[in-house]
This record gives sequence, C-alpha cells and structure tokens, in this order.
Amino acid sequence: MGRLDELDLTASLTRKEEARALDRAWERLAQLRLTLGGQIGERKLGPPTCVVFEGWPGDVAATRRR
Repeated sequence: MGRLDELDLTASLTRKEEARALDRAWERLAQLRLTLGGQIGERKLGPPTCVVFEGWPGDVAATRRR
C-alpha cells in the first residue's frame, strides 16, 4: 500500500501550529530555490528541482498561499 495508509489520522494541529509549520516550509523552499538557482550561497547553479506535494485533495490550497 501507499504511504498515506501509514498515516495517523487522529493527529491534528491547531491553526497556529499549521500556519507556523507552513511558514517554515515556505522559507526552506525559498532558500533551496535561491541556492540552487545561484542567487545565494556559492553562486553556482545547482541541479533542477521538482517539488511534489503528496496528500489529500484539500492540500492543493497550500500551493496557492504564496
């Protein structure tokens, strides 16, 4: 079976915890994108990057937040 079958469906976050986790993830993604694009760090181009979201259909909204 897939990885979603292994999830604890009773786990939950408060809205504040979720917002904080998303902010940290977006900051990390921006840092990786700028580093791999040669904008910060060693100023060398890195490998191409593909970001894949895995989750429930409602997670599509996360891609529209920024």
